[in-house]
Amino acid sequence: MSTRPTLLVVSYHFAPSPLVGAKRFSFLTREFTRQGFDVHVVTNELRDSPHGREDDSLPLQATIHRVAAGFEPAVTSHGAVQPGRLISVWARMVNAVFRGLLAPVGGEYFWARAAARRALEIARTL
Repeated sequence: MSTRPTLLVVSYHFAPSPLVGAKRFSFLTREFTRQGFDVHVVTNELRDSPHGREDDSLPLQATIHRVAAGFEPAVTSHGAVQPGRLISVWARMVNAVFRGLLAPVGGEYFWARAAARRALEIARTL
């Protein structure tokens, strides 16, 4: 156990993701580390992003804990098929219905429960 104050950050997006949310938390954790905090980040697992390639210029100055989503729809909220996923016409129709019902819900919704459990496990060990 460290004598430094500990900070636990839970963020769906984190470096090296090219999204803006990842950049915000990457730089924020870097600054907390500079201020003397022992920073732990619970974030989504790495996978290919439809938003571009990984941004290797982002700082990674924290202990990173990657968590997989409990469920990942084959079709994104924008109607695009996830890379590497082949789905039938029937599955496309079912996904279209669920996309209509869960329109405001993104992948973060399905990830949050697993992330909260992991964050509690980490908090108990700190």
